[in-house]
Amino acid sequence: MVEMVFLFGSLVPRSCHRLLSWLGGLFLRLIRFRHSIVKSNLTLAFGEEKVKDLLPRVYRHFAMTALEIIRLPRLGKEGILAETELVGFEHLDRVNKTGRGVIVISAHTGNWEMCLSSLATRGIKTSVIVKHLRNIDDAKLYHRIRGQYGVNSMIKEDSSRQISRLFRDGHAVAFVLDQRSSRKEGVFATLFGKPASTFASPAILAYRLKIPVIAIFAHRRPDGHHMTMIQPEFELPRHLPQDQFVPLATQMMQDCFERQLREFPEQWIWMHRRWNKKGRSTSESAPEYLSGSK
Repeated sequence: MVEMVFLFGSLVPRSCHRLLSWLGGLFLRLIRFRHSIVKSNLTLAFGEEKVKDLLPRVYRHFAMTALEIIRLPRLGKEGILAETELVGFEHLDRVNKTGRGVIVISAHTGNWEMCLSSLATRGIKTSVIVKHLRNIDDAKLYHRIRGQYGVNSMIKEDSSRQISRLFRDGHAVAFVLDQRSSRKEGVFATLFGKPASTFASPAILAYRLKIPVIAIFAHRRPDGHHMTMIQPEFELPRHLPQDQFVPLATQMMQDCFERQLREFPEQWIWMHRRWNKKGRSTSESAPEYLSGSK
């Protein structure tokens, strides 16, 4: 199945991507693919008046990203360099020179796989913490793409023993903050004015290991090229005790993600149930993490 996906990607010329993404987005809307989730999320974030304009753009972006990802294996490193641009590299270079590694917070914006590949292809030691995928074909697809361009991917559940070594080796270790965390793994951080359970691990590691943190987001330009946008290092309140530092630092990271969404609202996967169900108290946030017992 994976080989068939790669073959299809090699047969579709880049010049056809815009038309195919339009058709693909239209098809997804017609079959109402996760339509209620997308509409609900967009309404919560931007209000009902903007949903009509954003809906088709969100679906076109989703279709375009899928086409680009299956094309990635045949693109090659030269193609990655030609189709991507790093903006703000000086911020990453500055923290890299400390020799302590760097925590990267990111999200599934733009073409995030192109973003990771663009870093690794330029010689940046790049690792990413990922969730275990139930679909074996999907797991093989992403593992093969990342490995081809030098991105080291680790399953979240198996990464705890390796992370310290990666930091010592000067890796940029990426975590995504746009997925809903479990109660034991997250703290609540406000996103578009509503609490969203957010993974606390980047803030915890930043506090305990004194690792610098930066945000890196992908953005697709109108001409189809990709920008990897590197933000300045976060000025975190490291003087605070851990139980105060973790939720505040996580909120700062969440705010950075929200600014990205406001600037490029159609370039995120709005099909995800990001916000928590009603009735869950925000006081339930990761008590064992905040107490320092884990």
